[in-house]
Amino acid sequence: MMTLRDANLRYAKYYELQLRNADKLYVKGDTSIQQSLKIFEEELENIRTGQALVEEMSRQGDAEAAQLCVSYPMCGANLLHLRLFPGEQIQWGEAALTAARNLQDRRAEAITLSNLGMAYEISGELITALEYQNQALKLARQIYDRFTEETTLGNLGSAYQSLNQFRRAIEVYAEQLAVAKEIKDERGAANALMNTGNSYFSLGSNRTAIVFYGKALKIYRKIQDRRGVGRVLGNLGNVYAEMGNPSKAVKLHRQDLEISRELDDRHGEAQAIGSIGAAYADLGDLKKAIEYYLLRLEISKEINDRKSLTQTLSNLGAAYADLGQVRRAIDYYEQSLAVSLETADRDGEATALINLGLAYWREGNFNEAKTKAMESLEIALEIEDPRCQQSALGCLGLIAHSMQEFKDAINFYELSLEIARQIEDKNTEAICLMNIGDALRQLQDYEQASVFSKKALSIFRQTGNLFQEANVLMNLGNIFSSLNKPKQAILYYKKALSVSRCTGNTIGEANSLYNYSLEIYKKGDGEGALAAADDALRIFRRLGDVNNINRVEHRLLEWRMTPP
Repeated sequence: MMTLRDANLRYAKYYELQLRNADKLYVKGDTSIQQSLKIFEEELENIRTGQALVEEMSRQGDAEAAQLCVSYPMCGANLLHLRLFPGEQIQWGEAALTAARNLQDRRAEAITLSNLGMAYEISGELITALEYQNQALKLARQIYDRFTEETTLGNLGSAYQSLNQFRRAIEVYAEQLAVAKEIKDERGAANALMNTGNSYFSLGSNRTAIVFYGKALKIYRKIQDRRGVGRVLGNLGNVYAEMGNPSKAVKLHRQDLEISRELDDRHGEAQAIGSIGAAYADLGDLKKAIEYYLLRLEISKEINDRKSLTQTLSNLGAAYADLGQVRRAIDYYEQSLAVSLETADRDGEATALINLGLAYWREGNFNEAKTKAMESLEIALEIEDPRCQQSALGCLGLIAHSMQEFKDAINFYELSLEIARQIEDKNTEAICLMNIGDALRQLQDYEQASVFSKKALSIFRQTGNLFQEANVLMNLGNIFSSLNKPKQAILYYKKALSVSRCTGNTIGEANSLYNYSLEIYKKGDGEGALAAADDALRIFRRLGDVNNINRVEHRLLEWRMTPP
């Protein structure tokens, strides 16, 4: 007669096999993915029950159950990553780790350590994630398990990347690539190439990132890895958005979104939707951006992705701030801060404080803005996050700039510039140079203002950042306007207008038109100035940009009452 133990083991073995087969189908890719997901969705509750049974039996010393307890999270790693919340992944992983150690199964221990590291990384516990990956790598090398060594190197690189240690991540991905080639793991090689591209993108080396993404994309398409293809397309979208080509970014992110939905990858879907929203924000279509951010917010809550939730709340805050609805922006930033505090996400906390500082700066509440920026800087120094330090210093520079404390502003920008150069963030380096140039213009040091602005322009052109190129061209127009050199000022405003229109940057187009109108009005071309300002106003109204609508309307009223 079958005992309760035998019945439970039989049940658990059956659903472990279902999970294993579904995961194999998922890895096979192409049309097998939908079949894999269908099986997994239909059997998920039974799979959960099977895992819970063997976890409890393993605690009681049952060796056969312990082997199954180890196997569940290992054999279904790809699907479980898609569907289980990080907390549940960690629960399964920690139970498997204990079982593997009791069984003295060192290979299983190494794999489980690495999988746990990924789960801790997703949950925001980055130092714990790094510790687990290093333990896994050491063990994989001790037992000479090359495949586990290769995958763990990839996961270790991801942990370094999450910690903003991008150069170290690139080194680790190079090790992964070498092992992947040695053992002929094409998917592993593609992963290493794509993640190397991600690190170069984070360093501001956009063109280098594109080269690595291209190599990865070629392999993913060859092995019919749809998820890999989608991820690379999304990453390319991020690069083109950074390079000031949001229209191309939207197209790439839409392809990524289509693949994520095809694979029923909710995490990937949320990421792609958020990226489309960000691209629309770059295009100046903030209302459209908000539609996408709200959709991502809904999915993030549904799948309990707290990291995605904090990012989306911040994005919503930024969009409303750009629309001039600062109070609403502050509300979203406060929500983002609350989630970061709840999850002990110090990096998220620092970012939320910077955003609050910028919101109060926009509102003209400079004392509160400075307080938030200083709080953020303290956290950034404590957690040794150079990007947060750089952002906080830049925020303090903007505050001082608006308070007309231009020398203090330059000091903050220079500190931010130093960090940008240390971490090789070319775009932020150029933004700092551009801001220093504008502060020098305010100090009437037009020669040096022009020098710094042209340095910024050179870098933006080098990195292909058309969005910021338009901004610095406008700044150069402002410099020549201050020098009463209308011909040069108009030339730069026209260049800024051309670049903005080329990339579909409507906010840049409107600002360029307005600056151009101011300059030709001074030359006595009242009719042309009114036409250009009216065009700018139409764009600002379409975008719902309250601050700029009021500014242009006031100027137009003044001009119509007192023509040149």
